[in-house]
Amino acid sequence: MIMKTTLMTRFAWLMGGLVLASATASAATLSSQTFTTDTTTSYTENEDLFVFSDVTWTISPNVTVTTAGRFFPEGATFTVAGGGSINATTGNTYAGMRIGWSGEAAFIDIIEGSTFEFTSSSAPVWVNVSGSSISLDGIGSTFIAAGTYDSGTGEFQGVGGNGAVPIIVTNGTLQVNDLGSGFTELTVVPEPGSFALIAGCLGLTWVMLRRRG
Repeated sequence: MIMKTTLMTRFAWLMGGLVLASATASAATLSSQTFTTDTTTSYTENEDLFVFSDVTWTISPNVTVTTAGRFFPEGATFTVAGGGSINATTGNTYAGMRIGWSGEAAFIDIIEGSTFEFTSSSAPVWVNVSGSSISLDGIGSTFIAAGTYDSGTGEFQGVGGNGAVPIIVTNGTLQVNDLGSGFTELTVVPEPGSFALIAGCLGLTWVMLRRRG
């Protein structure tokens, strides 16, 4: 009887270990990386991409990084820099973006004219912790996802999400485009006054070049 109980206990431990192994096999902890060519990451449809400490993906201009994983920053900041693009395309109905978890706010920073495109209508933006936000810093910095932007509250509501996330914009103003099929594009453009300054500089340059000629 003792031997039978012992064998059953060991079998339970073994099955528990297998379940744990299968659960952890679909998760990855992201680290800072630099991408200089178009890249498809090895992350799979069901893989949870955790960000537990501040991580920056620096992507060269005109370069696109394609990944199918689910972004789950937790108590940390995930930064997209360098002027390139992340295209998180996925058709998995369980895919999503969970900004903040376990009582810790998290942040997504899109800077230097970079783009973060989350292009699955079945992939809502989840906001589980108050204080989390998405920031767009720099002309051309862009966030694209299925959902809507409320200009009154300054928040983005993802399709199927359980909360809205504030959009923080610096070094420009926010331009909102409806891309159809539920997708919204948020892009930083120059302040209205900046257009006049740019036009003035171009005019001055033209006059100087003409005088030299």
